[in-house]
Amino acid sequence: MKTCLWSFIFCVAIVDMGFTWTYQDTALDWESNPVAAMALRCAGATGAIVYRGLWLGLAAAAARTKTRFSWLVTPVWSLGHAYLLAVLIQSCETFP
Repeated sequence: MKTCLWSFIFCVAIVDMGFTWTYQDTALDWESNPVAAMALRCAGATGAIVYRGLWLGLAAAAARTKTRFSWLVTPVWSLGHAYLLAVLIQSCETFP
């Protein structure tokens, strides 16, 4: 089950990165993460994609550790990416 959830998380992250790349001209208007927006201003869409990729890698590594709360990483990131997928679907209907 954990493998399926992380496959889902990675797929949604790839779609999110593709959305950022496709709509990079307006990304500063809709990006809600202030650090990702700073990465967009400093390094463009590539910087935002690298930023997201680094966080995704950190979360994947944290989910594999045997610390007290590491079991929460996968369900929290799964729920977050389910919400992100819903937002991306809605945004794809809004953007041309």
